[in-house]
Formats: sequence, C-alpha cells, structure tokens
Amino acid sequence: MALVAFSLATLTMILTEIKFHFAGVASLLEAGNNVGFGKAPFDKILPAFLQKLWTTFSVNLWPQKQEFGVLLGILVICFLLFELLDKQTNSAAKKGAVFLLLYLFSPALMLFLGYHNAPWFLIGLPPAIALSTGFALSKLKYKWLGLMLIALIIWANIIAISDSQGQGQILLEPDKSALFSKQLAVIDYTYQESLGQPFAINTLTNPLYINAVWAYNYRWYGKNKYGFLPTWAGGDQLYPYDTLAKFSGKENFLYLIIDVTPRIPDVYKLYLVDWVDKNSQLLAEKDFDGILVQKRQLK
Repeated sequence: MALVAFSLATLTMILTEIKFHFAGVASLLEAGNNVGFGKAPFDKILPAFLQKLWTTFSVNLWPQKQEFGVLLGILVICFLLFELLDKQTNSAAKKGAVFLLLYLFSPALMLFLGYHNAPWFLIGLPPAIALSTGFALSKLKYKWLGLMLIALIIWANIIAISDSQGQGQILLEPDKSALFSKQLAVIDYTYQESLGQPFAINTLTNPLYINAVWAYNYRWYGKNKYGFLPTWAGGDQLYPYDTLAKFSGKENFLYLIIDVTPRIPDVYKLYLVDWVDKNSQLLAEKDFDGILVQKRQLK
C-alpha cells in the first residue's frame, strides 16, 4: 500500500522521467562525480567522510578542543556497538542502538555516488549526535556522572557561542557577507550617502542573480527606518523577490553591492562592473569586510 501511494503521488514525475529517457535519474547518479572530489578513489573519499563525521561530533559536543570532541564521539560510537553486540542488552536497547547507528552512518550511502565537501554536508547529523550521546549518558551507572557530563557539554557550547559571536555558525563556514550586522550597515550606508534622494541598487549575490537577501532587508529595515525603498537596477526578479520597483532612470545614485566570496567566480564581478561602467561614474567604494559597496553617479 505504501508503494502504491508513493507511486500515485509521484506519478507525474515518473512519467516525466520516462518521457525524457530518465534524464533526472542519470543526472542524480552523475552528481557525485561533479561536486567536491567525487571522482577521487574510494580510499580517499572514506577518510574524508569520517573526518567530517568526527568534526561534526566535536562541534556539537566540545567545540573548543576538537581532539576531545572527537574522542567523545568515538566513545559514543563504541558504546552503541557494545550495546548492539552485548548479549545481556535487552531487545529495546538493541533496537535503539541499531536505529542510532543507522541514523549516524546513513549518509555513507551517498559515497557510492561521490563525496560532497560543501560545508552543509552532514548538517542533518546534530540531532543524531544529541540522541546518541543522550542514549549513552542514560546508560551510565552513576546518574550524577551523566548529569555532570551534560552540564559540561552545555557549558562548552555556551562558551563556543560566545567566542564565535560575530562570526556566524562555524559548522556551516558562512561567508562574511552572511552576517546580519554587516548587511544592515550596508543598507544604512546607502541611505545616508544618498541624503534622502532616490537611488538604485544592483547586487552580486550567492546564488547568482537572485536578490532575496537585499530585497527582504530593504523592505523590512530600510523602508521602516528611512521611509522609502530604492529601485532595482538588476535583472528581472520573480515573486517573492520582486519587492523593489524597477530602475526608472530618475535616480541620483546607483550602488553596487558585491558579495566578496570565493564561491562566486571573479568573472561575474567583471561582468557587473563592465555593465555599470557604461552608465555611471564611480564616486566612492567602501569595504564592509565581506561586502564591497560602490557608490556611483548615474550619467
């Protein structure tokens, strides 16, 4: 019944795959060879996966000292294996150990397609790590010891949050431009430099050509604080990213907001600057440590 329900729910997708000779399935099978170092031999992919796994354990259990966090992760895994193999373990505990081990190592299935070394790889594991650690601590003979370890883990995470303030979530390796405080500083700069006069913006963002971040921030922050919105001088935006009116040519200034990140090839910045050089003159340039803003006078 589950198979029938799934087939009916995805029938249009299945028919599309048949119509296009299973192009989607083929691209999925090839995806692992086109990201990270998916074409590397398995003996290089597996260590990379395990290193990322232990790093994820460390970031969640003891961020300050990676070696200690890795050791805690290894101890948790060893305990789950012991619970699974110990003949004295009751049936419920064995099922719990099996579930948690599958939860922790299920991402290894993707290694048959390749390995993705993006920072969000294994981002779904923190709940599994929390459950596995809690399961292991609940089995300690002395409950006070478990409570003490929980308190230490909480303390370590609070210190880590304090130490990383202003840097973003370490596990995701965020770009500097992703910090909210810098984005708001850029918006204040464009309004203050314009002295209440109408202006336009164009952006170089990740993902390319999708003005989600700045359309949102200008709408809720810029308009509420300064009373009006800039116009948009970039490519057409679809709903819900079309909150800024199109460039009219009556604006006094144009601001280029450039996300300075290695994830965007430099050639796209060259395209943007080449386009705008034909229609404006550079007046000033300010670096917000990850976001470069060019103030331009329209011709």
